[in-house]
Amino acid sequence: LLRISTTSNWDQPANYRTVIDGKRAVGNFHTASESAPWAEVELPGMAEISAVYLENIHTQNNGRAVPFKVEISEEGTAWQTVATATKSQEDWKLTFAPVKGRFVRVTWTGTEGRTFLHFRKFTVHGKKLY
Repeated sequence: LLRISTTSNWDQPANYRTVIDGKRAVGNFHTASESAPWAEVELPGMAEISAVYLENIHTQNNGRAVPFKVEISEEGTAWQTVATATKSQEDWKLTFAPVKGRFVRVTWTGTEGRTFLHFRKFTVHGKKLY
């Protein structure tokens, strides 16, 4: 399940499945302009999460993604930061020591103004515990 903080006219909820399914086909999501946009994947059950793969949007607006942080939560309320990124690029393969959780969130952490958040892929990797 993929949720985003807000939606915009460019958002494509019908393609959310292809954003998170780990397959080659890509979709995208697109928040509205806001001060701390985020996207969150809820797994079917608890997992030991050890990596997150994000593919940037392939347009002139790909610099909007950074800076961001990746957080994990067991219940969706208390979050632990596991990775950050400050450099715009085509994709990020973020690996870290396994963390138990069910929710994975990417949040834009810029301090100046507002931005949109949009990615083509947002996949979570680890070991199922359910």
